Amino acid sequence: MIQLTKLKQLSENQDGDLLELLKQNVIFTITDTLGRITYANENFCDLVGYHEHELLGETNGLLKSECDKNPMYRALWKTIKKGKTWNGTLYHSDSSNKNCWLDTTITPILNSKGQVEKYVAIHKDITSEQEEKNSIAEIEFRHNAFIESIPNLVVSISRLGKILSANRGIGNLQADELIGTYVYGYINPIFHDLVRKHIMSVFNGGKPQQFETMDYGVSANKRFLLSQIGPSFGKEGEIISATISTRDITNIRTIKHELRDNDAKYRTIFKSIDVGIIVVADDKGNITEWNKGAELAFGYSEDEIIGCHLTQLISHQFRKASMKELIAAANKLKKSRMQETIEMLGLKKDGKEFPVEFALSKWKKGKNAYFCAMMLDISKSKSLEQKLKNKTRDLELFLYRSAHDLKAPFSSAEGIINLMKQEDISPNITQLTSMLDITLQKGKSMIDNLALAAIISDKNKELQPVDFSNMINNIIDGLSGTINFQFIKFQMKVMVHGELYYNHDLLKSLFQNLIQNAIKFSRPKTDDFQPVVEIEVTSVRGDVQILIKDNGRGISELHLDKIFDLYYRADNEEIPGVGIGLYLVKNIVDDLNGKIEITSEYQQRTCFKIQLPHSTGA
Repeated sequence: MIQLTKLKQLSENQDGDLLELLKQNVIFTITDTLGRITYANENFCDLVGYHEHELLGETNGLLKSECDKNPMYRALWKTIKKGKTWNGTLYHSDSSNKNCWLDTTITPILNSKGQVEKYVAIHKDITSEQEEKNSIAEIEFRHNAFIESIPNLVVSISRLGKILSANRGIGNLQADELIGTYVYGYINPIFHDLVRKHIMSVFNGGKPQQFETMDYGVSANKRFLLSQIGPSFGKEGEIISATISTRDITNIRTIKHELRDNDAKYRTIFKSIDVGIIVVADDKGNITEWNKGAELAFGYSEDEIIGCHLTQLISHQFRKASMKELIAAANKLKKSRMQETIEMLGLKKDGKEFPVEFALSKWKKGKNAYFCAMMLDISKSKSLEQKLKNKTRDLELFLYRSAHDLKAPFSSAEGIINLMKQEDISPNITQLTSMLDITLQKGKSMIDNLALAAIISDKNKELQPVDFSNMINNIIDGLSGTINFQFIKFQMKVMVHGELYYNHDLLKSLFQNLIQNAIKFSRPKTDDFQPVVEIEVTSVRGDVQILIKDNGRGISELHLDKIFDLYYRADNEEIPGVGIGLYLVKNIVDDLNGKIEITSEYQQRTCFKIQLPHSTGA
């Protein structure tokens, strides 16, 4: 561990030999208090895939931001801003998408007043060790997922144990993702020889085999498994594959002599639970069991409700729809033990309705099927949800009204400037008046964006037929006062089929922000270079595709993932970005159920590609 005193020597460059040694053998960077790189040695440049001159002044991507959602990065910044050393593992994906893990130590360098002046970050590449850990974790996960999938999993295998087909997936792997892997990867290694022996017996002798194995569940308890393997024959009678099905027989081994005692214990515990609502019904919908929580929630005693139909607990108003959803959920349980949660209105004994959320499960006892609904009264959460909606609506209305109130002084100032332009004033005053006019236009544009952002969720419901060509031409005319506008060549192509319906305000804001953005960040016109902005609107596979391309300044690859953030600012030398335009564009596209992509090459080009669902009626 390098001591703080040595790091100070490093920052002041008082020990040249030490610095040279570190340059050759250590991966390290020096950043300012905002995390911007002021020095990066060659080893670090090789790691991230950039030259030093490309990194200087840029934020160190490994350190993220103190505002990052990941708690680790918040803790990192909280520690080093206090002048303390931080150590931990950071993940990085370089310019060629190669992943690496780094054991990182970040040490603050203090000035003579005890204030943090810079940070030195020293990294150790532990990628190989981390990948080995990940590989082991993946094997353990697949193994546990296989155990938990029993008895529903049936696989077809080759002579060597390769999986040829599967009736379902394992854990987060789909059935088709299992194909090509080997069955041994999901079985306790101590039984590999036993399983291999029975597989070979089936392929060589053609007779079904049965064997028993033991494994450990996720909670480390022993589980006993019974597997059956049989041959599958081809047209000529040859064995082409084998099928393995496995079931858990742990309970069969232990439960027979304890069945009566366990059943009594279960009933006592089940009926005494008063936190959750548990209702059990047979396959005809008649209630067979009822716990204390259900009694408290619905108001019926056990004697009053046992034998009654489930519909007695469902709101009259939504009974038909609720029963339809329940039947659909019960049918899905043929393929799965547990169904996703369902919401409906419950009906108390006194006639009061209340919202409940529940999960449905199914089991069989002999020839009879039973369903268990584990319910939760969500009255309070629904009430809070409604309050939150009301508060959100109030805030949106406040923002909308505030934006409109702010427009008044801007409009007054704009009127005064127009009067001043009519007066005979000096060239200097005329220049200042033009600059003030541009500033006011930017302010009004930002306020319009704020007002639109406040009501964007309502706006997407107001649909009208759209003439894209007319809308785009009007927007371009409205932007004629923008800096650099007179030097730009605009190219427009609109090829859409049929009459399309969208909200005019939302589409206008979308086009205006993207076209204005392209104008702002254009490159100067020269004898050899013509700035161009291309706007295309076409129909693609039933959707409307919008392309807005330019040959301007482009966006650094380091910033591409941040441009839609609300607080992101991208400034050029003359015109500062206000930080809401592209954020608003992304929200409009999301609210219209569309997609937006961006590609860019620094100092070369930028292209925004938007896909919107084809809307043909109001």
